[in-house]
Amino acid sequence: MRSVNSFLLIFLFAAVVPFRLTGQQKQTDQNSKQKSSLNLPSRENQFQEYNAPELPSLNSLIQTALINSPLVKQQEAMVSMREWQKKSTDIDWTRYLQLFTEARFGSFDYIYFTGTGGTTAEIPSTMRYNVGTRIQLNLFDALDQKKKVKAAESILDFEKAKVEESKRLVIDEVIKQYNQVITYREIVAIKSDNLQGQMANMEKMEQKFASGDEDLVEYARIKEIATKAQEEFELAKKEFRVAYMLLENLVGVKLSQI
Repeated sequence: MRSVNSFLLIFLFAAVVPFRLTGQQKQTDQNSKQKSSLNLPSRENQFQEYNAPELPSLNSLIQTALINSPLVKQQEAMVSMREWQKKSTDIDWTRYLQLFTEARFGSFDYIYFTGTGGTTAEIPSTMRYNVGTRIQLNLFDALDQKKKVKAAESILDFEKAKVEESKRLVIDEVIKQYNQVITYREIVAIKSDNLQGQMANMEKMEQKFASGDEDLVEYARIKEIATKAQEEFELAKKEFRVAYMLLENLVGVKLSQI
């Protein structure tokens, strides 16, 4: 009788344990699927922050950068200063021009001549005025003045050329940075697509591994690939943000305000 009871207990234990293990395995598979689905990022959410802000046109970016560029403003201020210096040089010759006035009061003798000889006449006290100008300019000063004017014109032309040079430098930098932003935005899109594919593979691998269809080595390999894809995606986002901020700094305003 005892042997029969022992046999029945062993039979019931053997039947119940696999059933419980099967239920636990199903629950584990379900949790694994749910966890994998939760970890699978949405591409729309990933890429929204990089696709939403539409870039202004290149021409509008260049015009805004030229207006706000400290380098261009500095060179334009130099041109203004040189223009005033040239105007000062142009009228520098007037320092040799002297204006004088003279006033005298008293009696004056006048000598006048007639046919028989000279005669002196005294005129009662009166006031006399003299007004005149004179220029004291020697040849050296005249030649030096021309040189000063030519030098002022050359300096002004030089500063104007510096303005054009600074504008071209700003335009070159805007073009380079604008294309950097576009390039990194495309790279983010590529990395996002790759990440989506690797996460989908990882989800399938988790299901197969849970059911015993795949070994641990293959599971680890797929997981490493998915982790690397996630890392590359994050680095691409960082590069895009840096390029975007540098472009904003270059044009002097937020791109959303253009």
